[in-house]
Amino acid sequence: MLILSSTTAYPVASKPGGGVDWTDPAWEREDGALARAMAEADIATTIWRLDRADEWRAVLRGVRFSSAWDRPYAEGQLKPARPPDPVGALTGHPVLVLHGEHDMAFPLAAARRLVGEVGSAELATIAEAGHMPQFDNSGDWLAAIREFLTRR
Repeated sequence: MLILSSTTAYPVASKPGGGVDWTDPAWEREDGALARAMAEADIATTIWRLDRADEWRAVLRGVRFSSAWDRPYAEGQLKPARPPDPVGALTGHPVLVLHGEHDMAFPLAAARRLVGEVGSAELATIAEAGHMPQFDNSGDWLAAIREFLTRR
């Protein structure tokens, strides 16, 4: 059994970070500074309810970011996060794909495509939510997980 939330099985053309310059040596002075800057820069594409941006910033302040992966990622040294054949890896297993209806990081169409290609997958679209549906609409997000787990 697997639960995927706000992700994609398909290649993504752009890097996260809202235009943050990865080559700036200032990021090496503080562990996690680049990841924190990227999270801050991506707020408008991460959450749907921008009137709650201050609440999201408070969440980010509580996160302990790391820079351990920054340089290897920027230099293309990290292995891909997804298997070579994601559909094959997921097929035959119960899979719940949770996705915000307004996700601007990974379009809802990508989630629909994955569910269509993986016969054992189901999609729970979270209303009034972006890339962080657990923040934007935690009630519906948790209800979808509970309902999925109850049937297993």
